[in-house]
Amino acid sequence: MTRTPLSGPESAPYRRENFELGDAMSIREVATLLGCSVWSVRQRFLPKGLPHFRSGPSGKIVFFRQQVVAWILAQQAQMKGGVRK
Repeated sequence: MTRTPLSGPESAPYRRENFELGDAMSIREVATLLGCSVWSVRQRFLPKGLPHFRSGPSGKIVFFRQQVVAWILAQQAQMKGGVRK
């Protein structure tokens, strides 16, 4: 039996730890994490690139904790004195 890149646990790009997204979060949980309202998440942060997954064209929006935290850190790194670098 030949092994494909997807079949072996030793294939680095497909290891589980490369896909750790953290807990799934609702939009309310993300709003709490960011310290803002659900409206702000939808109207301000989604258009700015806040990572999310939509389960269908009009489906529920799901966020993953690790992605949200990484996005927040990247946004902070771009700021200098409250103004974008």
